[in-house]
Amino acid sequence: MKRIAFILLSHAAVFSAGGCNPSEVIYKEHVVYNFTSEGFLMPDVLQAVGRADVTRLDAGLDAGRSRCLEEALYNAKNRALRVMLHTNLYIPGGGDSFDADYPVNFSEGEYIRANVDFSDILSKGYIALQDSRSSSSCFVVFRIMEKDLIKKIKRVDLTFCVNYVNYKIMGSFGRTKNYCKK
Repeated sequence: MKRIAFILLSHAAVFSAGGCNPSEVIYKEHVVYNFTSEGFLMPDVLQAVGRADVTRLDAGLDAGRSRCLEEALYNAKNRALRVMLHTNLYIPGGGDSFDADYPVNFSEGEYIRANVDFSDILSKGYIALQDSRSSSSCFVVFRIMEKDLIKKIKRVDLTFCVNYVNYKIMGSFGRTKNYCKK
């Protein structure tokens, strides 16, 4: 997953510097019609996938599916927030899975606070795909597309202290980012 993101990010940097655009075929294959990858598909595109189970507590199949999709969207937005927090705090990651790429799983309270801090960016997101055909589960693909998205995420000043250890937070040129306002 990181390899695809790196290729797309490096191609986007080369193309944007030269005034060119990436191939329409590559763009459609790796961004527009890609509903499985998570994280930054390109510097201006963030995608997260949320899954949930259909609960039998709701009255009727339609209510159960509706509730499932709401929970899947909530989970997808939290995964998008996880990517945003890692980006904002310069937390390194790397691997072949979402958990390896974004290793810190923040607390519920931190996600609630991040939701407020990143609300301007989150409000520009939309559901790119949703599926509730299964009688036991559903999923939602949440996508945010905006010019200079990574820069905008990095510029957000968090209004809370992120509490975790064992992760080195480094800004550009070796400066440690101030992530805890006192």
